[in-house]
Amino acid sequence: MSFLLWTMAAMGQELSLDIELLRPTFSLGLPGVDSAQISRAGTIRGGFYLQYEREPLVLYEFDERVGAIIENRFVLHAGASADINRRVSIRASLPLINDVGTLVPEFANPGFGAGDLAMGARVAFLIQGPFRVGARTDFLLPTGRDEAWQGDRAFRVHPGLLASVDLGAVDIYTDLGAMVRPITTTDLDFTAGPEIVGNGGVSLEVVPGWANAWTGVYSRYGLVREGTSGEAETIAEVAAGLTLFPLRWLQTDLFFGKGVTQGFGTDPFRVGLGVTMATVQKIERPPPPPPEPKTLIPPPEPPPVPVVLEDKPPAPVVWEEEQLAQIVEDQIVIRDPIQFEFGTDVILPVSLPTLQQVGDLLQQHGELLHIVIEGHASEEGSDIYNFDLSMRRTTAIYKALIDAGVHPSRISCRSMGETRPLTTNTDEASLAANRRVEFHIVARMDAADPPPNYFQPVRKPWSGEPARIVEPVYPPPPPTKPEPKPDNPDFFKEKGEE
Repeated sequence: MSFLLWTMAAMGQELSLDIELLRPTFSLGLPGVDSAQISRAGTIRGGFYLQYEREPLVLYEFDERVGAIIENRFVLHAGASADINRRVSIRASLPLINDVGTLVPEFANPGFGAGDLAMGARVAFLIQGPFRVGARTDFLLPTGRDEAWQGDRAFRVHPGLLASVDLGAVDIYTDLGAMVRPITTTDLDFTAGPEIVGNGGVSLEVVPGWANAWTGVYSRYGLVREGTSGEAETIAEVAAGLTLFPLRWLQTDLFFGKGVTQGFGTDPFRVGLGVTMATVQKIERPPPPPPEPKTLIPPPEPPPVPVVLEDKPPAPVVWEEEQLAQIVEDQIVIRDPIQFEFGTDVILPVSLPTLQQVGDLLQQHGELLHIVIEGHASEEGSDIYNFDLSMRRTTAIYKALIDAGVHPSRISCRSMGETRPLTTNTDEASLAANRRVEFHIVARMDAADPPPNYFQPVRKPWSGEPARIVEPVYPPPPPTKPEPKPDNPDFFKEKGEE
């Protein structure tokens, strides 16, 4: 950080200003970059971020460095957020700051103290597929230590607009807003006043469900520059880090930052460690038991408790080397998920061999009279969007199986949207597991039934073109038992028959 000091006028020690730049948000996003992503209702996040900042405040006189007002700063941000529903979230955080060392004692007040308490809320007002747009407002209360660079003496408001897009393995975040604060004129060559705040970043999933690499940009631009060069009021810093998910409910952030301007609050370098815990469990108290009725008749003997045998867990599916699909009880199970182009119903070529094996199974097992292709989506996006996309994707698989020679009377499709998730966790691995296609067997032919007579010729329902249908292979009929012969050879003569 740099102050440009044209005159070594003494600064009154009553000046208190907040110079923190990277503020954790305790929400889904990047450290210091807010996000419009909100988890399920009842999700609570809490934790801390510990940062070390080298020389966040430096004094210059006539472009010559005088020395660091603050040489070392240790900041512990503690905070929590609570998601009320899928569109509203509230939060609060408080920094604890310890400034160590100074080369300019007349402008410094080192020591330990609390910063300004921040409380706010976020609202996601547009959720469309992978896109989310929202707004936030944070209120900063002047709880910081007086006569220090740890907090403002005035109430501040920090509104902003949020946008994010989920591109699968890549997430993009933007956070644009303002810091509304009263104008504070100093004897130094800068003025603290209202600022435009712009943060953004990109996160890349490097190990699905376990690790993300990210980079972020943090900036503030002072709107009041009365007779100054503007260097002190222009703040910008870049950071990069790694986010780890060692447990489903635990997140760890490691990051490194470096200032790219000489504005107040930027650092030659900073390092940070964050630990955040999340839970979606709700504490539900059972209702009190009803009072026991008063009676003079002794109660009857309770019936014997039936013995309930525990169901054994299903045996794991064993796959051969070239096997991509197999029949397991009432499903056709596939080894790899069906993949589509992002946000479309276009099946990727890597999944076509899997669909071909599903079609081959249906042709080899004519006793499978009917299957239902069932599409599921993760909780990202609106219900209407997820239902429509799942329906279009199951329809694409329906078409592919008919093109593979399966009679259309044997297959149908339906969309379940996001109503039947396999897990309620919000990490990418869990969300990917919820995005799936299932093949349910709903009708089988009995061994004694004759083969069905499917109508011919067949036309493709979506285009009217002729479809090439392959006759399935049916199991052989069960052997018939020979009629028993009578033990008495004269049986028919006794009945008067020749």
